[in-house]
Parts: sequence; structure tokens; C-alpha cells
Amino acid sequence: MYEIRKASGADIPMLISLRLEVLRSANKLPPDTPLPEVEKNTAELLRRNFENQTTLLAYDGGVLIGCGSVCYYAILPTCGCPSGLRAYVMNMYTRQAHRRRGAASAILAELVRDAHGRGCFAIALEATDMGCSVYEKFGFTAAENEMVLRGAFADSGGKADNSGERASD
Repeated sequence: MYEIRKASGADIPMLISLRLEVLRSANKLPPDTPLPEVEKNTAELLRRNFENQTTLLAYDGGVLIGCGSVCYYAILPTCGCPSGLRAYVMNMYTRQAHRRRGAASAILAELVRDAHGRGCFAIALEATDMGCSVYEKFGFTAAENEMVLRGAFADSGGKADNSGERASD
């Protein structure tokens, strides 16, 4: 069984490092690929907005083997989300040597409990191919009626520049 604990503000330096590891793995980048802008922005966001998320860390025999986060935000209430509270799961990651042993499921179960405890009616996420089976076991399904505008659009007269591929979370 895994020990799962909630990250605290004291864990922010480790969380930054772990986030970079997650992104390198999800985007199939070499482990030493520099990501200075992502690192800087992750640090700023975590320090400024730590209370609007829950990050869990999974340990096996005292060794950190995985993590997962759920971020919370509010929208105007809708019929499908009468509380206006939304949750977004991200940063789900299990280190290579510990995959397919239940760590991700244990983390996700706690994140789902946390989101429901905060009154969220729906939880969204973006899944990698590797993660889909874990999420489907929990009942996650492909979303309908949602569109995303991606790319740089601030200086293009409101039109997005979608010429580049979007990398995974």
C-alpha cells in the first residue's frame, strides 16, 4: 500500500521539480531538457495560488513515486454546475518503475474525494494515452459540447494562431 500525503507550501520547490519531470515525460523530452519559462511560471503560480488546489504525493517505502493535483476555480453557475465550482485534475504522474501497480488510482481516488468534498459537481482532465484506462475505471468519459481556443491570440485581432501543436500537460 502507498502512503499518500497532501503537499504543503514547504513542498513547493519539490513540486516545481516534479512538475518539470511530469512535462518531460508526457512530452517525451529528454530528462535534462531545460524548461525555464515553465519552471518560472510554475513557481509563481504555486506561490500565488496554492490554496486553490490540492496536490497529493505518493510514497512507497519513503520514496516519492508519484503525484497528482486538482485545481479549483469558479464560473457563473449553470444548470449542469449549479454551484459554479469546477475541478480540473492535472499533474498525474507515476515514476516509470512504479507504474501499473495502483499508485495513480490511489492518488486519483483521493483527489476525487477532495473535489466532491468541496462541492464540485464535475471534474475535468486532459488524459495521455497511458492515463486513459485509469480515468475510465473511475467513470471519466470524453466531454461533449466543449471547445478550446489554443495558441497566441492577444496580438492577432482576436484570432488564434493555432499553427503549432499543443504539447501535453
